[in-house]
Amino acid sequence: MIPDSASDLAARLPAPLAPIARLALNLRWVWSHAMDRVWEALNAEIWHQTRNPILVIQNTPQGRLEELARKTGRTKTYYAREAILEYLDDLEDIHLAERRYAAYLAGKTRTTSLEDVERALGLED
Repeated sequence: MIPDSASDLAARLPAPLAPIARLALNLRWVWSHAMDRVWEALNAEIWHQTRNPILVIQNTPQGRLEELARKTGRTKTYYAREAILEYLDDLEDIHLAERRYAAYLAGKTRTTSLEDVERALGLED
């Protein structure tokens, strides 16, 4: 069952881990794998079966969540900072990709095929 909000999902977590609920509901985890180690640390079995952080949180025993909160001592500020840094990295990547694509459309740059790259690097079969 998908929670209605980050608050619903956060209610399942000990306070120090509550900020990861918002990260789980942000669908960037589908294409950005920066948080994979966090989900795997919570519940490796569920993470490897589903690759879905919402299911990881929902299916991790409360005792395990409390143990991690106690062990890590992570604050909300820590998780917010990590999320912001990841977001800024993603924004930079998007900006660079948009500039490269605009240059390509304007005829200022060209593409190179995978075969040409492999040949240039001596990686062809």
